[in-house]
Amino acid sequence: MDARELATLSRLLDEALDLHPDDRESWLAALGHEYEPMKPRLRRLLDELPTLDESSPLNTLPRFVFDEAAEDGEDDEDDRAPAGEALAPGAVVGPYQLLGPLAEGGMGTVWLATRVDGLLKRPVALKLPHGSWRRAELAARMARERDILASLTHPHIARLYDAGVTADGRPYLAIEHVEGRPIDEYCRTAGLDVRARVALVRQVAQAVAYAHAALVVHRDLKPANILVTADGQVQLLDFGVAKLLDEAGADPTATLAGGPAFTPAYAAPEQVAGAPIGIGADVYAIGVILFELLTGARPYQKNEDSWRQLAAAIVEARVPVPSTTVTDPRLRKTLRGDLDTIVLKAMRQRPEERYATADALADDLERYLDGRPVRARPEKTMYLVAKFVRRHRALVGASVAALLAIVIGAGVAVWQLSVARDERARADEVKSFIASIFEQATPYGADGTNPTARDLLREAAGRIDGQFMNRPALRMELLLVVAGSLLQQQDLDGGEPLVDEAVRVGRAHLGDTHPMTLHARLLQAQLHRHRGRTDALSAELEALVPAMRTTPVPDEQLVEALKLIAHLEIDRGRYAEAVPAAIEAEREALARLGEQHVETVSASLVLTLSHVYARKFDLAVTAGEQALRRARLAYNGNDRHPAVLDALSIYGRALASGGDVARGIEVLSTARDHAAELFGPNSLMVGFQSQNLVRYRLDIGDVAGAVADSERAVTVLSAVAGTDLNAMASAHRAHGAALLAAHRFDEAAAALDRAVDAARQAVGDTHDITLGIGLDRAAARVLANGARAASAVQRDVASIREQLTPTRSAALRARGLHVLGLVQLASGRPSEAEASFTEALAVLTNNRPARQRMQILAALGQSQLSQGRYREAAATLTDALALHDQLDRHETPDRRAADEALRRAQAAARR
Repeated sequence: MDARELATLSRLLDEALDLHPDDRESWLAALGHEYEPMKPRLRRLLDELPTLDESSPLNTLPRFVFDEAAEDGEDDEDDRAPAGEALAPGAVVGPYQLLGPLAEGGMGTVWLATRVDGLLKRPVALKLPHGSWRRAELAARMARERDILASLTHPHIARLYDAGVTADGRPYLAIEHVEGRPIDEYCRTAGLDVRARVALVRQVAQAVAYAHAALVVHRDLKPANILVTADGQVQLLDFGVAKLLDEAGADPTATLAGGPAFTPAYAAPEQVAGAPIGIGADVYAIGVILFELLTGARPYQKNEDSWRQLAAAIVEARVPVPSTTVTDPRLRKTLRGDLDTIVLKAMRQRPEERYATADALADDLERYLDGRPVRARPEKTMYLVAKFVRRHRALVGASVAALLAIVIGAGVAVWQLSVARDERARADEVKSFIASIFEQATPYGADGTNPTARDLLREAAGRIDGQFMNRPALRMELLLVVAGSLLQQQDLDGGEPLVDEAVRVGRAHLGDTHPMTLHARLLQAQLHRHRGRTDALSAELEALVPAMRTTPVPDEQLVEALKLIAHLEIDRGRYAEAVPAAIEAEREALARLGEQHVETVSASLVLTLSHVYARKFDLAVTAGEQALRRARLAYNGNDRHPAVLDALSIYGRALASGGDVARGIEVLSTARDHAAELFGPNSLMVGFQSQNLVRYRLDIGDVAGAVADSERAVTVLSAVAGTDLNAMASAHRAHGAALLAAHRFDEAAAALDRAVDAARQAVGDTHDITLGIGLDRAAARVLANGARAASAVQRDVASIREQLTPTRSAALRARGLHVLGLVQLASGRPSEAEASFTEALAVLTNNRPARQRMQILAALGQSQLSQGRYREAAATLTDALALHDQLDRHETPDRRAADEALRRAQAAARR
């Protein structure tokens, strides 16, 4: 086969392997006629698959065997050979060449190796047993580790890539090579603070919880088996002594060569005592590791020289309180309370008294990081308060969110002032005002309803003028605090009057370039963007950014202004110009704020978005991965934080735009679901993410899903962003595109009417967006009404095409020719239509965008059919259907129409 045939066969085989075996024959029969030459080969490959349980990841792994004579004590010379005998860098084991040793343990040596048989060239950690590898217990342990690793797929567990047996019977495991340092060494050399160390242990607990869910207990957790990569991600290693929870009978790996098959310093009391063990042993080990990372020493360090003393200390559970073992008073204060409690609960003597699961331990660590009450704490007075919070979750949750947003805003505002005495007094007044807002968070308002965060903030805004009318600086500061919080709550209508007033007060009393005035002007610029006021935003940024570069303002605000420049260029359709602005924003954020700062995360997202719009998809995916990683680091891995949701959403768009559409839709859908949980089903974020999903659902032919998402986007955005013309133009355009794909042409034309009106107001008559929507509307009208609409539509199309100069995108120019052809076809001029469709295909020099090419091919086939050239029409329509089926196997209206035309062409050709 040539390269193209091989690639097609590989893709089809992947599709078949994703199906249940019972469904493969019908799938094979349903393949289009263009795949007929490949069907025999496909059927043979599928018939030769292993007949083992298809759900098992182990059915392709080799068996490990051992020498029974060696097991009976008849050791040969190989058994007596030293560790790693006859092996040196450069030696070849199976398909792997050894590069150098990585580690050595009681069972064998781990080598850094690379594959040399021409397949994947990636470094692996190759695990090889020692000279006594023929012994049954070692072969069994390697087989066990192979089986366990094959069943585990988790971002924090090193993956099994390969397993095999060499020609002389030596078993090996090829495991993901992790470039990292043991967790204790990483924390020490990186100088991590307590919170960062707790966050790492939380990753460990989550990975262990995943293994437990797969019925696997690790049983030898220790720092040496937990590596941390350069980007702060944990990787669990060495499942050689792991135990399957559902296995019956004696445990064959409890000991090795007369000694314990675990590390005593991290062993649970039941392990030391030889009692049955379960998931509690791993919970205990995580507790020991957490103790060591927090205090710098292990709990039984003074007993470790004597196995008997150490075992006695462990069994008797003499666990010191972590905070009492450190001398630094600040560290002692940090550990006292929640962290002491978490460690001691994880290390209780009886397994049933520890955390019930590793997931419960991970949850308490997350609660500590989030500042929430941990579940391990006794119900003292403060915990009774926490119960009150849980009873009034909706009220207090909103109030706390409002308070936190206000405090953050207040912190920035207070920073802007010097620390002179009178200004410190003003800061105290700001705090008092904030406290007065929070005091309104009683269980019920005056009217018997629960006040929301928005209610509390709006009530506070009404009190500012009355209390501080004669104190402009303080009044302005409070306006900025409350306005910023309202904008964070997505309340543009409530926040905008306060921002406008803050700008007016600042300019009148403090001057145009005072830091507080610049802050107010920045908020006003953000509002211009959200309201779709492109000209006002451009004018403001031209003056604002130079002033912010020369005035000592918070670094976050300068980065925000630079991001707005990139957003402005995107809104104008000047995508190439957006990229350098976004690059500068990210560079400044990294230099001024560091990688894990929230503004750095946001700048990375803007850069990703800029690459997407500039159609630099490889760069977009790389930038999106980087942005998502930074977001998770900045928010302690909380995938439900709004900033992480933004990162997920934009990363999903990068993936889908770059061709990995299914994965992109999965990521976008996850982001939307989490946003609905966090902000409610009718929030701004849900509206935008629903709109983003429409295009990609159409790319895979999920027309029904696209229509549903577009309807949701229009409903939500009309309610919460109805004055944002950019948003409404995009929402109505997405709705029109979905209805057009559903062949609901009249409804599509009405939706696109609304989209054109909004786009003209937002970006003007000549913007790519406005022109593209106009072409979609023309297509909907002519498809709905045929010849009756053709003459009027032709004038619109001609007017649009006059503006489609060679500098416009190929996709837009091809769309113009496509719609012109539809008009000509409806007017009874099929030969002219054929010429237009052929030219459109020539403009699209490659298969992207593939769906657009498929639609043009189908229209070209219709024009040939109308001219009586049936065999040519059949061939063209066959190509269109083949391209459709490469994209997806949904039965779309476009496919049904093309299929019907193909049948007519074939019937006419036979006649």
